[in-house]
Amino acid sequence: MTVNSRVVLHHVGGRWGNHPFPKLPAFAGDLVEVPYDADTDAIAAIHETGKNRPNELIVIPTCLADRDGDGLLHIYLNPGLTSLREFNRILDHRYQNLFGGDFDSGNDGARLLQQRKVATRRLDSLITA
Repeated sequence: MTVNSRVVLHHVGGRWGNHPFPKLPAFAGDLVEVPYDADTDAIAAIHETGKNRPNELIVIPTCLADRDGDGLLHIYLNPGLTSLREFNRILDHRYQNLFGGDFDSGNDGARLLQQRKVATRRLDSLITA
């Protein structure tokens, strides 16, 4: 009997469809990647980015939060800053090398483009639905 055991990776804020963990060739095809993103405009790009990976991809267009209800999604010029939380200006001009690129939160990157009302879900209630 063959046991089907795979590792499931949940990635909250999976906007770019990136793989936030080391890509070990020995595990190619053994992963199930589950990115969540509250910004429904990002969902198609997540699918496109992941389409040639050997792993199963399950994209969940949901805003995870500490309660089921409504929230206000803050969308910034740098879309990686998109969050239910407002950007804290204390973080201006700080950079973090992330996946080979500078994650610019200063300058114009933290300029708020839009606030969008979204439904929020607790992970527990999402899983039991």
